[in-house]
Amino acid sequence: MILALLILALVSVGSLVATLLMGLNLLEGNHILWALFAVPFGLFTLTTHMFYFIGTGSDIKKILAKEKVEADLYREIVGETKLMKRRTFPLLLWAMMFQMATFVLGGAVGGGMLPPVLHLTLASIAILFTIASLILSHIMARRTFYLLLRVGELVGSAGPQSATELS
Repeated sequence: MILALLILALVSVGSLVATLLMGLNLLEGNHILWALFAVPFGLFTLTTHMFYFIGTGSDIKKILAKEKVEADLYREIVGETKLMKRRTFPLLLWAMMFQMATFVLGGAVGGGMLPPVLHLTLASIAILFTIASLILSHIMARRTFYLLLRVGELVGSAGPQSATELS
């Protein structure tokens, strides 16, 4: 799953950068059509990363509750999943917001109602936030992977037995 998230992240950032370069006439292509692909795909990628953490956190809670792990250990492990969400979600949400604002205001720039420099600034910020959030998300996804291995060791067959089972 981590590999799938990484591939989504690379395609997303690549398409956003390509769209920006087309808008600056540094790359051949239709800026508007690429934006119609890049932004929804970027939002899908960021949302997928969020749901990865929501899903793994929920699975870990269910496994630990089912196996009746002692309370201190339960709180420690569940606390780690919550910490990962607290670290990644704000940046992921900001990246989404900047992508949507860039997309919406791009229409106003196309209609001549706003200066292009505003669109360029927002696009640059959106790409930087997207890159930062996806790097952080990948680091936290790797931590989640090792947390899942730990849970698997604690409860026996309920969790993954090796790194190859999760990749």
